[in-house]
Amino acid sequence: MEEYMELIRRAYSQADVFLKPQPSMSMSWLSNSKIIQDRPGASDVSFTFSEKKWLHSIQDTSLSFTDIVQSVEVLITKPGYGLFAEAAFGRKPVFYVVRPDWLEEPYLLQWLKDYVNMIEISKNESTVLK
Repeated sequence: MEEYMELIRRAYSQADVFLKPQPSMSMSWLSNSKIIQDRPGASDVSFTFSEKKWLHSIQDTSLSFTDIVQSVEVLITKPGYGLFAEAAFGRKPVFYVVRPDWLEEPYLLQWLKDYVNMIEISKNESTVLK
């Protein structure tokens, strides 16, 4: 594994500039990186729920994934690039369950906090939401 990481590091460092769109890992070892920052703007949305009436499942629709994400009030998910980017773009609040073994999670969480309100929920709480 380490030999592959060294190959990747060597290849990335040979580029004139390594562009890093956000969100991305820090890659502090990469001296030729340039962060591409396109801030959609922080959200001022807050949320509290007392009933489960607001929870719906979309199973059959002609809407695109982006349209579905943008039509909801809050996202319930695990950290990941796709849904976190959609949440930031649409300024959607996020309930998330941690992924303790995923190395990129801390960077994504830190990045998303700049754009939307977030609440960590436990796996038990996510089961209650189903």
